[in-house]
Amino acid sequence: MKTFNLGEMFIPTKLANTDYETGRMNNPAFSTCDRVFLDVAQPENEIGHCTDYAVMCGAYNRGQRAAYWYRAGCRVYLPNFIFCNDPSGKDCDITDRFAEYPVIRPVMHIDVDAFLKFRNHPETKESDTKIHQNGNLHQVTFGLEFPSEHVNNRTGLILNSLRTLGKLEATGATYFSYYQGMYGGKVRSTEYKYSGQKYVDVTVRRFDDKKDPFYFENILFHQASIYNDGTKCPATGRHTWAKVQPIYFTIRNWDDLPHSINPHGTSKANYMDVIADRGILATPLAIRFREESLWQNCVPRAYLNDYNIYQELDRGNGNCKYKADVNHDYSGNGFLFEASQSLRERCPNIFLDLRAGKLKHLKQINPNHLALRQEGDAAKCSMDQKQQDCDMER
Repeated sequence: MKTFNLGEMFIPTKLANTDYETGRMNNPAFSTCDRVFLDVAQPENEIGHCTDYAVMCGAYNRGQRAAYWYRAGCRVYLPNFIFCNDPSGKDCDITDRFAEYPVIRPVMHIDVDAFLKFRNHPETKESDTKIHQNGNLHQVTFGLEFPSEHVNNRTGLILNSLRTLGKLEATGATYFSYYQGMYGGKVRSTEYKYSGQKYVDVTVRRFDDKKDPFYFENILFHQASIYNDGTKCPATGRHTWAKVQPIYFTIRNWDDLPHSINPHGTSKANYMDVIADRGILATPLAIRFREESLWQNCVPRAYLNDYNIYQELDRGNGNCKYKADVNHDYSGNGFLFEASQSLRERCPNIFLDLRAGKLKHLKQINPNHLALRQEGDAAKCSMDQKQQDCDMER
């Protein structure tokens, strides 16, 4: 049986990022080439939902309104999050802050040819590639899964009892949850399997709990750790459970896809522009320093792309002149690795290798929400010149 590398689907995309000195996004010296990224904040960006797992790990979620991190802001060079202090969603603002509680919502460009190969692979299930219609939206999972919904009390009691008795099967998979304090290590949650369903055991770090060192004494943040069904998240330090479920990605260029995917498409686009339908995880941008909050240096970039940030900068993927004093290393245990664990487990001939990949010329780019700078061959993610510049700096 033929093997398939999932990495072929995730197109390395050249991104325009904010110039540290000017705050503008027109300096190619700050461009990066990433498979997974965040949108650029715009005044019309939506306030959206996050998963219950994100709430367990410190996300702000009040009235099903969460704050999203964006790759770059509207006003200054620091990345933004959009904060909503009104459950109705009417009183919202784009705010520039360091924070622990906004969530990340992955964006990817999926190679159409590779997606069709994945769809036709004998080991994949129909649900991995089926296009689901959700109102006016078209969504697909790509077989990727992540902790999401909380479990009810009865299921939680069963899982706790089985774990105590040593009768709960650990799958060997873990998921990043949060940092232990400002300078602490990464806390990961262990995955278990019970009656065909996978769950993760989470030690809660609730955002609006006064025991949490990141708690803000602000009335707007009270009662801001609420699950999507209205249930209140347990207190910080308590154990709770989240189901591992498919991630639904919304296809934003559905009308322009080829007939092999959309029978009524215009075939103008050769890639799928997709974004997760909700924020998957709360994480800081930076631990200590302002330079660290640049997209090229930040925690979300490292986590989403399974990067060691210093290694990426040393090979020219970013501006090494502005390397932060803190490195973030998620090589081999970031988002793409975690989200594809279940898929790779049940499909022995499907694997994930992110070491190779060429930028594909993307047609029909929307520069308004992605701020991409791509012009055919001139946009290829060649790091040679940047790496020479880095070597000269050293």
